Amino acid sequence: MREKVYIFDTTLRDAEQVPGCQLNTIEKIEVARQLEKLGVDIIEAGFPISSPGDFNSVVEISKAVTVPTICALTRAVKKDIEVAAEALKFAKRGRIHTGIGTSWYHIHEKLNSTPDEIVGRAVEAVKYARRFVDDVEFYAEDAGRTEEEYLARVVEAVIKAGATVVNIPDTTGYCLPNEYGAKIAYLMNHVPNIDKAIISTHCHNDLGMATANTLAAVQNGARQVEVTINGLGERAGNTALEEIVMAIACHKNLDFNIGINTRQIIATSQLVSSLMRVPVQPNKAIVGRNAFAHSSGIHQDGVLKSRETYEIIAPEDVGVDQSSIVLTARSGRAALKHHLKAIGYTPDNDELDTIAGGSCVLYIDRQYIHEVTSPQAFEGLHSRGAKVFRPAQVTASPDHNIPTQNQHLPVQDLQSARQLSMLENNCTEHGITIFKVGTPKNGIIHVVGPETGLTQPGMTIVCGDSHTSTHGAMGCVAFGIGTSEVEMVLASQCVLQSKPKTMRINVEGQLNPGVCSKDIILYLISKLGTGGGTGHFIEFAGSAIRSLSMEARMTICNMSIEMGARGGMIAPDETTFAYLKGREYAPQGTEWDKSVTQWKQLYSDPDAVFDKEVTFDAADIYPMITYGTNPGMGIALTHSIPEVSEIEETSRPSFLKALEYMDFKPGEKLPGKPVDYVFVGSCTNGRIEDLRVFADYVKGKQKAAGVTAWIVPGSKQVEKQAIDEGIRDTLEAAGFELRQPGCSACLAMNDDKIPAGKYCVSTSNRNFEGRQGPGARTLLAGPLVAAACAIHGIITVPDSLQLSNPVTQQLSNSATQQLFSTHDKPIHNPNIHSDTTENRKCRHRPDHSGPFFESDHPGRVRQTIVFRLAV
Repeated sequence: MREKVYIFDTTLRDAEQVPGCQLNTIEKIEVARQLEKLGVDIIEAGFPISSPGDFNSVVEISKAVTVPTICALTRAVKKDIEVAAEALKFAKRGRIHTGIGTSWYHIHEKLNSTPDEIVGRAVEAVKYARRFVDDVEFYAEDAGRTEEEYLARVVEAVIKAGATVVNIPDTTGYCLPNEYGAKIAYLMNHVPNIDKAIISTHCHNDLGMATANTLAAVQNGARQVEVTINGLGERAGNTALEEIVMAIACHKNLDFNIGINTRQIIATSQLVSSLMRVPVQPNKAIVGRNAFAHSSGIHQDGVLKSRETYEIIAPEDVGVDQSSIVLTARSGRAALKHHLKAIGYTPDNDELDTIAGGSCVLYIDRQYIHEVTSPQAFEGLHSRGAKVFRPAQVTASPDHNIPTQNQHLPVQDLQSARQLSMLENNCTEHGITIFKVGTPKNGIIHVVGPETGLTQPGMTIVCGDSHTSTHGAMGCVAFGIGTSEVEMVLASQCVLQSKPKTMRINVEGQLNPGVCSKDIILYLISKLGTGGGTGHFIEFAGSAIRSLSMEARMTICNMSIEMGARGGMIAPDETTFAYLKGREYAPQGTEWDKSVTQWKQLYSDPDAVFDKEVTFDAADIYPMITYGTNPGMGIALTHSIPEVSEIEETSRPSFLKALEYMDFKPGEKLPGKPVDYVFVGSCTNGRIEDLRVFADYVKGKQKAAGVTAWIVPGSKQVEKQAIDEGIRDTLEAAGFELRQPGCSACLAMNDDKIPAGKYCVSTSNRNFEGRQGPGARTLLAGPLVAAACAIHGIITVPDSLQLSNPVTQQLSNSATQQLFSTHDKPIHNPNIHSDTTENRKCRHRPDHSGPFFESDHPGRVRQTIVFRLAV
């Protein structure tokens, strides 16, 4: 049987001595529970005599944590020991950790004592502690600089007095590994009763040797290691738990049982870093963000061929999803090809040569940030001592985690509250404008940007969020970026990007009555698939697109990402200019006239050639709804779910899996199916026009009794406008409630979650499994269809179009039933034109490669919007 090495974690005691760190009791309990999940044997919960707060923390941790031993630190002082014993009275297994300095410096300079007196005080402290608990650990402070013969005398005496563990700290981090190992070996060979106690280590990192010293001690007989998460602690810190654990795990000659669930290491590291506000240095072993990142082309090539060429630890063994191949100036062809394959490209060597030369440094006019993807970016800045380069060009608005009720009260979810607090603190520190929760400009960042006039034609705009493409509706190059790129833009106002292909989607003709922009984009995705735009930046054009209002255009561009595109855009026109004029951050006076003159030049040339061009007939588009688990699984409301035979063979497994999740069958019609929840909101359909459409339909009606409806404005401005226009009164009269702004049920990151198995007709943008909550079943639709479903309690074809504020400029007031009597025929396939000689055949494609992830690399768009490159 392998010998046990006990893991003694002192993060909550020694690590809290880092200047500026202070955890409250609730936070300490959160860390303690995570340490229990990690599998540590002993948790040093605090120093109870030091403060009432520390005492209370030890008490509450003793109640909350049941598996590890709970330890309390004391000096060799009776009052200390009594207070520690009182704090530990609820512990299932309690330990008192008492001790005194034993080096010449401590005995003579600090304690003004003698060696004999120190031995006496040590023995007395251990005996007194044994009156209260059976498990007593003694520490010989500064043992690393204590003469060995005297140290052996102290150790023998305290073991005889009842110490079960004896800690030999290298308090100043002075020892070399061979010296410290020899000290442990000396004790093992010269203390007669050494077998009656466990020898422990507690190494500081003043000379960077804490981990090496600890390993040397274990090799020479120590069987307990005192460690902290991330190596935090006094001065230069302590031995890092993650380093010791993984060193023992990796070296077969260190054949010890450590009992740690290593897959919890990263989660524990991130929790401690977040709560203590101490960033983990990027190159920190095991838990640093670069620990499994490779940027050198030579290394990348090796890792892609075999991970073991440069990695001795599998990332998943410590809780990291996978190694990171980071594209940099040092990357080679192997890394580039790897990234391209991940986003759906498999280029041959000639294509790879062309692509490799396509990267550019892109200057960013406007960066938007929120609470979810910015903390790590700011942490990266802080770890490098960097500042935000141009804070005036960064705007923040918390939106993802905020509740949509009682926003005046503290946020209850600890993780959400922490992220919101970090965003506010980071913005204050760096001088960034933030629209705080509850203030007049707060809201979903992709709603707030356009409505305040911050988003303007011709800008390059980024945000750590997939749906940044929303801003493209105003003639911008706007796309989502990953957290590392968020940091890059904060630090430099630039981002390294590679050029995408170009695509134009034309929708020509007059829209049918009742058809809104949500129906248009769902129709397009159903025809092109969720991979139809992969690798492309899309321009939406055509008479039907031009007929849309500004807010409707935002819905179109918002969901361009759902067909795999890097982003979408619409050339600015008079509709754009009318929308922007007079808004707070839009140009004013003569600057307005100059800007409009410039904006009018932002359009594609008549002879522009796109890599792919597709044309659709607006007459083929009817009110839509999704039936599956990606936005491409959409049908007209009166159509049936496709039969299996209509689905491409390679897509059938995912098609059937989606129907199983949704509990639908091939060939079924959706009208008549029960609806449990209706959600109107999100950055897709949370604007005033969307609320007007919903309110116009429900006016004079009553919400179905079995339906829970969340009507969530996209911003405080939308909320105010809805109140001023009487929309809230209309909703309340019909049994609905207008909630407060936020991302809400678009994603399960706040209080608004759809229960498992329940059906939600949602005006949001994604319907993946669990998107709105574990087991939730999402049906995407526009606000008109959502209103009908909320009134009838079932999926319903809207029975009227009494809309005083139409979504499109041509929307008719004719009856919907009359409309739908004319379209029992299938929706026609569009004509598709591309630069290839073969036209594509359109069919339902539910398993096309999904939308780009936020970390993918977009770039310039040819022949559309002009933007600047940083030199």
